[in-house]
Amino acid sequence: MFYRLFVPVLQKRLPYSLRIVLLYLIAAIPCSLKAQTVNPNGYNTFYYDNGAKSSEGTMRDGKPDGYWKNYYKNGKLKIEGNRKDFLLDSVWKFYTDRGRITKAVSYAEGKKNGYTFNYDTNQRVSSKEPFVNDIKQGTAFSYYPSGRTKQMTPYVNGRPDGIAYEYAEDSTIISIIKYQGGILANVERINRKDENGKKQGVWKSFYEDGKLKEEKKFKDDQVDGYAKTYDSKGNLTNTEKFNNGKQVKNAPELAHLDVYKDYYDDGTLKYEGGYINGMPVGTHYHYKLKYLCDSLPVARDDTSDVMIKKQVCRNRPVPDSAIVYLEGIKTDYGAVDSLRNRVGIWTEYHNTGEFKGKGLYLNDKRVGEWTFYYPNGQIEQKGKYDKKGQAQGDWRWYYENGALMREETYINNLRDGTMTEYTEDGKVLTKGDFADDMQQGLWIYETPEYKAVGKYVDDKPDSLWKSYYMPKERLKFEGRFLNGDEDGVHTWYYENGRKMMQGAYSGGMKQNDWKFYDENGYNYLTIFYENDIEVKFQGTKVVPTYEESIRDYSSVTSKKPDKTILDKDKEVKKDEEGGE
Repeated sequence: MFYRLFVPVLQKRLPYSLRIVLLYLIAAIPCSLKAQTVNPNGYNTFYYDNGAKSSEGTMRDGKPDGYWKNYYKNGKLKIEGNRKDFLLDSVWKFYTDRGRITKAVSYAEGKKNGYTFNYDTNQRVSSKEPFVNDIKQGTAFSYYPSGRTKQMTPYVNGRPDGIAYEYAEDSTIISIIKYQGGILANVERINRKDENGKKQGVWKSFYEDGKLKEEKKFKDDQVDGYAKTYDSKGNLTNTEKFNNGKQVKNAPELAHLDVYKDYYDDGTLKYEGGYINGMPVGTHYHYKLKYLCDSLPVARDDTSDVMIKKQVCRNRPVPDSAIVYLEGIKTDYGAVDSLRNRVGIWTEYHNTGEFKGKGLYLNDKRVGEWTFYYPNGQIEQKGKYDKKGQAQGDWRWYYENGALMREETYINNLRDGTMTEYTEDGKVLTKGDFADDMQQGLWIYETPEYKAVGKYVDDKPDSLWKSYYMPKERLKFEGRFLNGDEDGVHTWYYENGRKMMQGAYSGGMKQNDWKFYDENGYNYLTIFYENDIEVKFQGTKVVPTYEESIRDYSSVTSKKPDKTILDKDKEVKKDEEGGE
């Protein structure tokens, strides 16, 4: 009867996290409980066949509601938490069979909302992760045993996105990690010492708001290379060069930046731009004259301190065009408005001087049809932007020989529809559908040596996935994913068709026996896992390390095809202007 009460609940489209907790409770109740009496509207207590309490809580209309507790056979509390209107609510806590807390998850209306806390073997918080409606959103933290922050990682829509920081135990930043839409773009390791305690590599310090304050390069505890300082607004204020701790005077590459200015006959600014050793650098601006009148305070007469307002009219310089230089090479030029935003027609060049593209800007954003070219004159990519600067419609990329590289569709700057990538000889490399910039449905990845096939749901693998040795298309791997996590039995194969490795996952964590085989089929190694931690090695119990005990793996993220490189061009432009 107990199982019949739960089946209607599990058959509903419940959130994944709720289904997992319900399954935990059901799995913990032995078959002998079928004979126990169930009160469909009241408090229930269930027991293991050894007489130990299994679970207890209130039911309403035959379904769990209110506060529930689940126990191990040794009597220790396993799970506890509240339901409100049959949905997970408030904080749910999970424990080991020794009574130590391992996780605390905040729920609202059946979904993770708020922080999920993970604990180490000494019941100290090892990490916390923010969720909004079951999606990781906000800044996640991991901690040292001392409680000091070890890493901060920003999440957007379930994926790491933005700048993450790793800290030493003394709170010094030691890594700056850049994520773009869930993909690791760059890791910069800074502020490091070797085994002898000597500073090595790049060292940086920061203002309280996170802006860079100072940057130096060390070798064996001596400044070696460039030392830069910045003001609180991020402007470079000084650069010095060192060689094994000694300052290099008059380094030619640190020649002073001269700003050239030209004026109209009345003294109004006409042109300005920077030069290093006669070479134009950065953005140069041309100004037009505009006759403007202002109401300004002036002295009533030469002998009085009394101020009166008076209309003062004169020519003012208003920027009307700009040229961008990179190490003496003109890379962009076109019209600007009074706020120095790009407007009208702009022409762009590669940093080697060849023509790159030409098109319309509005409020510093590309609009309309744009076509970009390789230095050899072949089309690199082409597509259309709307009035807000968002990519719209079909976009196509090409190889330097003119062959089609990629084609996809954008709606409001988000990929939507089928994306296909090709080799230079026209064979499909990658093919699949996007919806609101998230991968959906069947996807195929293929190279001359490898092929993978599977389905996505909301950017997460969610189906049986298979990969193959190519070109003979022999099975290399098969395994199922559920909501981005590995689930069930996963098997890898040698090219001769024999098993290489096989084991089971639950919720993305390795469980039970994992078997490893040689190419002749001999099982040379077996490891028993419990929640992703090695428990037995060839039948011998293994004591987990501290690090193993607190590991909490995130779901696997697959490599996503890059979006239009035009956004990258914008970043380059901003970097150039910021480096003037």
